[in-house]
Amino acid sequence: TNIFFAINFTAIKYLINGSYVQAFGLNFIRMLVAVVMLWFIYLFKKNKFVLDKSDLWRLLFCALTGIVINQLLFIKGLSLTYSIHASLLMLATPIMITLIAAVALKEKITTLKLTGLFLGISGGALLITARENTGSGSDVVWGDILVVLNAVSYSVYFIIVKPLMKKHHPIDLIRILFTIGLAVAT
Repeated sequence: TNIFFAINFTAIKYLINGSYVQAFGLNFIRMLVAVVMLWFIYLFKKNKFVLDKSDLWRLLFCALTGIVINQLLFIKGLSLTYSIHASLLMLATPIMITLIAAVALKEKITTLKLTGLFLGISGGALLITARENTGSGSDVVWGDILVVLNAVSYSVYFIIVKPLMKKHHPIDLIRILFTIGLAVAT
C-alpha cells in the first residue's frame, strides 16, 4: 500500500500533465478498478457482508468523505500543485486525525503519538528544504488548498469510520464504501 501511495504522486502528475487523462476522469478510473477488484475478492469470501440499516447514513457519509471528496480533491489538487507540496501537505492528515480523535473521541495525545507526528513533519520538512520544486504547477496555491481540504476530508472519514471497522471486515467495508462512492461520483 505504501509503495502504491508513494508512486501515486508521480504517476498522477505524469498522466495528467501528459494530457493522457483529466483529474476527475482518472479518479473515476481508479474508483472503478477498485470496485471491480473488491467485488472479485468478495466472490471468494466465505463470510458475507450483512448490512445493518442503522449504518446506512454513516456508510454514505464515510463514502462521501473517504472516497468521493477525499480522492477528487487529492487528484485535482495534485494536478495543480507541485508533487513535493502535496507530499508535505499530506502530513497534515495524521495531525488532524490526532486532533479530531482527541476532541471527538476523547483519545489521549500521548508522547509516542507526538513523537511520531514530529518525526513525520521533520522528514517532510527535510525533503522540502533539500530540493527545488520540480515538475509543473499551473495553480499552486489552489492546488495546495485542495490537498489540505483532502486531508481534512480524510481525517473526518478516518474518525467516523472507526465504529464501522469494529463491526465489519475491512475489505467488506471498503468494498461497500467504494461502491457507494463510485455511484455518487458517477
